[in-house]
Amino acid sequence: MKAIFSELLGPSGLVLLTAIVSGLGAFWVAVQQSKSSQALEAKNKKIEELQERISDLITGGDSFCYFQIGAFAPGANRGILMAIHHGDYPVYDVKARMVDLQNFEQKKISN
Repeated sequence: MKAIFSELLGPSGLVLLTAIVSGLGAFWVAVQQSKSSQALEAKNKKIEELQERISDLITGGDSFCYFQIGAFAPGANRGILMAIHHGDYPVYDVKARMVDLQNFEQKKISN
């Protein structure tokens, strides 16, 4: 038993102690680096989501609008044209073109 203690207190014991401390230090650094990389990954994901949201705000994302004719007055032969927005993002530069197809067909036939 004395031989073991004297061996541990000698140069070989110092080498063993240094190896143990180095191993614990390397393990601690690996744990800290893992936590740091997880935090960095979460921040990168949040940045991606924000960039996608900004892109959708600029382009309109999956939003769209459609036109619907509503009754102006019951029994009247008039209506009101409404543009109805659907989606979470704004829609820009919406244009509409209205054509009387019956009138168009008559003009096409007469030409």
